[in-house]
Amino acid sequence: YNTHLHNGREARALRLAQVRRILGWMADDTGPAVFAGDFNATPGSDVVACVSERMRSAYAAVHGREPDGTVPAPLNSEWGQPPKTIDYVFVSDGTTVRDARIVFDAVAPDDARLSASDHYGIAVSLETGAASAPLG
Repeated sequence: YNTHLHNGREARALRLAQVRRILGWMADDTGPAVFAGDFNATPGSDVVACVSERMRSAYAAVHGREPDGTVPAPLNSEWGQPPKTIDYVFVSDGTTVRDARIVFDAVAPDDARLSASDHYGIAVSLETGAASAPLG
């Protein structure tokens, strides 16, 4: 499942409603699941807490914490904002996270502001099946 939740500080309630609706759709899927994208919500937010009740962050599973930031990437360096994490890859029970790392963090050799996206990406290596670790 991939998402891009609504942005803006005034949209906190809307993001929570969006994530609850997606999780409701996901409840019908009995197999291992991945829920990823731009949640426009920082660690500790009600949105991330809601997802974390059913799933776990792949990056935090490997590193013991979320990345220092997924925005702004060099493409948006003029924002003048400190780095923050708003992008995640969450995995369900029945999924083992083998690796998780930040990607798209390189810039063009001739332009330090030119990068693949205005966000850094998170790449994960996963395994599903009987050997997978349960949540908890």
